[in-house]
Formats: sequence, structure tokens, C-alpha cells
Amino acid sequence: MRTILLTSLLALLATAAFADCVNVVTMNEGEVGGHIFLGLDTGCGQATNINKGDAVTIASDTKQVSGTVAAIKQVNQGNVHFMRVDLVAGAPASEDAASLESFPSGAVTVTYNGTTVKADLDNGAAVNAKRYSWSVGPASQADNGTTGAANGTSSSTALRLQYDGEYIQNGFFGRTTSEAKFETRATMKIDTTTTNKAGFVDDNEAAFALRSLKLKLPGLNQVHIGLQGQLSKAAHQDIHDGAVTATFSTWVPEVPTITIFSSVPDYIAPPLTLDLSYGYKNKQTATDTMHGRGGTGTAAYRLYVWDKYEVAASEIWTLNDFSNRPATVPRTQRMFKVQISYLESPATGFKVAASYENGSIGPVLTQVKQFFLGIAVSKFSFSGSSLAK
Repeated sequence: MRTILLTSLLALLATAAFADCVNVVTMNEGEVGGHIFLGLDTGCGQATNINKGDAVTIASDTKQVSGTVAAIKQVNQGNVHFMRVDLVAGAPASEDAASLESFPSGAVTVTYNGTTVKADLDNGAAVNAKRYSWSVGPASQADNGTTGAANGTSSSTALRLQYDGEYIQNGFFGRTTSEAKFETRATMKIDTTTTNKAGFVDDNEAAFALRSLKLKLPGLNQVHIGLQGQLSKAAHQDIHDGAVTATFSTWVPEVPTITIFSSVPDYIAPPLTLDLSYGYKNKQTATDTMHGRGGTGTAAYRLYVWDKYEVAASEIWTLNDFSNRPATVPRTQRMFKVQISYLESPATGFKVAASYENGSIGPVLTQVKQFFLGIAVSKFSFSGSSLAK
């Protein structure tokens, strides 16, 4: 596909070698999620003052996305001269591997270092992707009526570290043909603090899945069905879970993300998303081993306000339907989270985030009411690929 794109671009530039500038943009170039290809005409006199690491914003009449320059290459063939620029998309597009697929094709503007040029945009599918997010800052555990009373205090504070990583590759780690009907997905999550006190989230997990390539069902988009193995472990307690489940995930395009009270085009971000899993689950504590049926259900939604503010809300339900479940283990868990972020630099994915969580999640069953304030980064990654060179 990359060869076809470059051949088409060269033909366009050759046709317009002595006319107007011809610039092109391709989303998910090479079927790599988060990869934005920018071809800048350098033979028409327009400014191309762009360097590796610079921020670039691409905007249509209704949508926008930003990224940073990962690589630059000059191409000169006869009368054709252009600059190939490879961009890594930042937040909030990086909240989902397939976000860039929702950017409309057509006329756009491209802005970099005070220069704005016109371009034509084409979109592609995100087949392979790597993305990550992390955040760090103080977390405060508000009194939930038990922990605070036992300690004689109303709250306590600790340093919180959160990390989410996702790897998606067509076939079994890319070892099958291009006609493969499934993809490999691996995820890692760390969410813990520097304290072993109860009343703080302590949910760390790794998962590996084989799932279908994206499907489209009536009223739904980006549908995936698969089989997943998952291990969860508390960092400060001898508690861990294991599960093998069937999974279902989807976008609900009828509930799109929206941008309100803003002077800028809407950000590219996923609509309402749903993730479900159900199957066999095992839980081990210091004294008990339980097994039976289990699963999770997650709903997440985001909206954007006043140009650079993101409001994200999610709820996670967990089922622990163990055959030998003691009374101290709840059959269901629920965790509600709302987070407000200031998108200080959408191109790099850097933001300042404040969140509130209420409920319980993961292997630790303690009910928590937790506040967090810190810095965060969310971005696609080209590490290990030729685009990073």
C-alpha cells in the first residue's frame, strides 16, 4: 500500500510541478494505527520549516487531530520534489487504536511552526497498533466510613502510578498471511500506589487475546469477538486472579464524542465504547482458593469542553460467581470513575488530570473513594519500527 501511495503522490506532483502546491495526508498509513503520513510539496515555494519532534495539527471543517514528527525524508525524482513526514498521533486520538479511522477524507489544513498549508486527506484502516498511557501524582483516599475510622483519620495520601499499554498485530504476532481473519492483542495495566494501606486502588494485570478483525453490526462499529487469558495481581497483598474468557468489544456510533463551548474543530476520539467478557475465573488469597464463572463489563465515554478540557467517565462491573464463594467475597463489584483533564499538548499527548473513583476493582475487594491529581501522557508508539529512525 505504501508503494501505491508514493506512486500516486509522484504522479500528482509531476502533473502539478509548475502549478499550485500539492500536499497529501494519509491516516493510518501502512495500516499502522496512529501513523499519519504527510507529503509536503517542496517544489512550489511553500514553507517547509518542519523538523523531527515538531508538533503538527491537521484540521478539517469539523475535525482535528495533532501529532509529533517521528521521521522526515526528502524525495527528489526528476521535476518532482517533496518531503515525506511521518507523524505519531497524540491525545485524544490515542484513546483508541482505531480513532483515526473516523477522520473524514477530503480537504484539510496542516499547521506546523506557524505555517499553515492546504492538503488533501485520505483515510486508511488501523490493522496494527501500539499505544500507551501513563500518569503519576498524589492520590488521596477519602474516608469511606471504615478505613478512616479505624485509623482515626479522615484521609491519607500516597503517590499513585498508572500505566496502560496495548499491542495489536494482524494474525498471530504477524506470523500468518495477510488474509488472516483474526488479530493478536496484548495489554498490560499497572494501577497502584506507594502505600499498602487499604482504601487505595491496587489493580495490576496482563492479558493476551486472539480476536476477530473488526466487524460491523447494525448500530455498532469496530466490533471484535475473541478469546482472552488474563492474570491480575495486587502489588501490596497476596491476592491474585486468573481468567479465561470470551470477549466482545464495540463502538456505539449513535453516541459520539462531542466538543462543546469551543472555538476549535471537534477532537478525534472514540464514541461510547463497550467491553464485555465472560468465562472461567479463579481467585487466590492468602487463605482461600475460589473458582467458578466470572466476567467484566465496561462502558466509557468522553466529551470535550472549552478547547482543551476533556471529561471522561467510565463504569466497570465485575462478576465473581464462585462455587465456594465465602460471605466476605462479593458476587459483584462496581467501580465508577470520572476524570477531568487539561490537554496541555494534544500533539505530544501531555495533560494534567484530576479524577475521582468510587467502588472496587480487580483482585482487591476493598471499597475505595479515591481522588487523584497528576500529570499524564497518552500516545501511539512507533518504537522498534523504521518510522522511529
